[in-house]
Amino acid sequence: AYSDARGLQCIRVHVAEYIERRDGGIASHADDIILVAGASDGIRAALKLFKGEMKGKKSSVMIPVPQFPLYAATLEEYDMHQIHYYLKESKGWSLDTAELRRAVQVARFHSSPR
Repeated sequence: AYSDARGLQCIRVHVAEYIERRDGGIASHADDIILVAGASDGIRAALKLFKGEMKGKKSSVMIPVPQFPLYAATLEEYDMHQIHYYLKESKGWSLDTAELRRAVQVARFHSSPR
C-alpha cells in the first residue's frame, strides 16, 4: 500500500501541534498540512496549481520584487505570466496595497491574474 501523499500522519500531527503552540493556540489541523521535500518542491507544487489558460489568456501569478529566483524560473517553465509588485524598502520591505492594485490592473491586459 502507498503512504499518504501529504506525508506521514504522525509527522503532520506533530507539525500541527507545533504551529498551534507557536501561534498562541490558534487551531491547526494535520489534515491541512502537506509535507514536501524542501521549499523549492513546495513552491513548484503550489505554482503548478495555477497553470493553464483562462478565457484565452495565460495564467499569471503575483511575485514580489525583490524575489526568490525560483518563482520566476518556475513561472517561465510553466509558461505563466509574472506580475511583479514592488516591496517598500523604506518600510522594511513591506507590502503596499496600492502597489498590488496597480500590478493587477496592468496584468489584466495580457493575462489572467490568479
